Amino acid sequence: YYISPEQVRGEVDIGPGADIYGLGATCYHMVTGRVPFSGKNPSQVMHKHLKAELTPPDQLNPSLSAGFSQVIEMMMAKSTADRYSSAAELLEDLELVQRGESPTYARPKVDLSNFTVKLGQPNPTPNQAASGEGSSSPLATISIAVNVLLLIILIVVVLLFAT
Repeated sequence: YYISPEQVRGEVDIGPGADIYGLGATCYHMVTGRVPFSGKNPSQVMHKHLKAELTPPDQLNPSLSAGFSQVIEMMMAKSTADRYSSAAELLEDLELVQRGESPTYARPKVDLSNFTVKLGQPNPTPNQAASGEGSSSPLATISIAVNVLLLIILIVVVLLFAT
């Protein structure tokens, strides 16, 4: 359930990006309560890691901030070029999200097919929309902080065992 697309393809040069993907899949499972891609057999699951679009984690767990969801989505990008290039970049974004700021590296995908404007309703500022400000409760903030800390711990463990 946590295999990277490049591992599914049998690529020879598997680098840190595969670890970041697997950690992202683990984090996704941790914060949503379900694996990113499921199937009747391993072949179906692997095919989904290659081709299926990831359901954003904040759609499954609305208490997650948009920024934290973006971090997880970037960790699980299909292409290694679209993922974090290092654990340092990932940690930088996690620290920003933990402080309620927008991540530097992870950015939201823009889907204009569902874009609608509701007249008479105030629009959030870009920073509020990106960070989820104004819509999160103190419990959600605590949940995000705990999840970020757990993710950092997982990253440290992966880095320790990778050497």
